Amino acid sequence: MLESKLNANCAYIQQNMGGLLVSSLTSFVFSPKKQEGENLTASDMPALPVGGLALSDYLSIGKSMLPHLWVIAKPVLISWGIGKVQSLLIHKLFGKKKMK
Repeated sequence: MLESKLNANCAYIQQNMGGLLVSSLTSFVFSPKKQEGENLTASDMPALPVGGLALSDYLSIGKSMLPHLWVIAKPVLISWGIGKVQSLLIHKLFGKKKMK
């Protein structure tokens, strides 16, 4: 019973990783700030499974995140590569030549 529920939760996380990532980031960034006098209660803490997640669960979640990470990293890598090639070409074409 508990194992099937955990498997269902892991399957849901794998299928909806992009939306969960975006919603968790927005809730982290736009969450209301606590006042100095307020203390965290047990209801403020996230619920954790009793057995925890196994290494295979973390690996499968990471594997399902790879396409989303590639979508983010690809433009960064392309712009860095283009800038590097441009700087090398400009240096080769218009750089000062050494006199012997």
